[in-house]
Amino acid sequence: MSTVVRYIASVVPSALASVMAFVWPFVMTPVARASPVTQDKASPVLLTHVVSSDGDALRQAAGDGDIGMLLDAKTLSVSDAHAVVFAIEDAQAAGRDVIAIVNADLQDGSAVVAAACQGMVMIGDVSLTGCSDSWCSSPSRRASLLAQLTQSGGRDRTIAERLLGGTSALSYSPTQGPHLAPVQGGGWSITLARQGKPMKLDVAALHAIHWSGQTQVDVASAMAAIAAGQLKTQPKVPTRRAGAGSAAPPPPQGNPAPPAPPAGALPPAAAIEFANIQKDLTTLKATIQKFNGYFTGKVGVWTEKSKSLRDVWKYKEMTKDKTTADECRNLEQQLRQIAERMSGKIETVERSVKGSALPQREKLADLKKHLDGLMGDLKNRRSEGYEERSKKLVDATIK
Repeated sequence: MSTVVRYIASVVPSALASVMAFVWPFVMTPVARASPVTQDKASPVLLTHVVSSDGDALRQAAGDGDIGMLLDAKTLSVSDAHAVVFAIEDAQAAGRDVIAIVNADLQDGSAVVAAACQGMVMIGDVSLTGCSDSWCSSPSRRASLLAQLTQSGGRDRTIAERLLGGTSALSYSPTQGPHLAPVQGGGWSITLARQGKPMKLDVAALHAIHWSGQTQVDVASAMAAIAAGQLKTQPKVPTRRAGAGSAAPPPPQGNPAPPAPPAGALPPAAAIEFANIQKDLTTLKATIQKFNGYFTGKVGVWTEKSKSLRDVWKYKEMTKDKTTADECRNLEQQLRQIAERMSGKIETVERSVKGSALPQREKLADLKKHLDGLMGDLKNRRSEGYEERSKKLVDATIK
């Protein structure tokens, strides 16, 4: 062998090894990042990761307790949704329940995935919108999904079936459960689906039918509640565990009785009003912010003497600018109406619980005090009182 050949033979292996040593970390890093087993057990599994990993992000989730899954995809195709539902069942068969974390409005396949989980928590004022008939054209696949929602998710069959499609109106009452006809006997009910439209379940409806646990303020608090075991669906039908069958329960005869509320949960009527108070508080804060633009004079056209609505309250000289004056009156009227409505709903919640334990009682009482004070400040044009009260209301939170 020539000297040149021997030299090349000795150099190539070492050169190749050097190249691979340089390149290998860059090749392997994306794979490691995509691996489901690297998920931090304190962080939620992302729905998008479950889809992209063909379900392994759930099957190989870190930890050994309940799995929080953040539904970060607002919509899913029927095939992707079905694959995720199978992954939920696999996790459940391994002894782990999956809790959906919903922090944005979801529809069709993503809403179906939320309903297939063994618990659900809403962050803020969000909703689930079900499927149109065109979302799933296969009757057998829809029947399979229905069986999985009732079996794995423990959902009422009538409501789950309407979530998956259909055009009929559907309501719910605590005495009659889900029903197509108007409630008889004067009991209250809540509309779940309108005629000819996909089902839309807001926070109030989800609380009323016991699909969602207590609303949380952010993902971190949702994960803490999941770790504490506070967000399981109650009551649940028998779930598929290791060695158990996965057949769906038989269809209910007539209108099934409504499920009992979870231990420590608000009664249905109180839960609806509480959710409405949360929504009204969000609206109140936004209205206060708009009103404060005029109150401080940052917005509007003013006179030499009265350079803001605060000055108008002091000097009794309103601006001649009609647009500014009308907007001030309209916003003030809106603030009064919202405050009055919220105060009344807080009283309704108090009456509904009838003296039983209410964890939010102290915060609701404090909120009502500030709402009543706000109405008095607006009526009597008390600038200092309004400024103090409005700030406390903007900073207020109830959950």
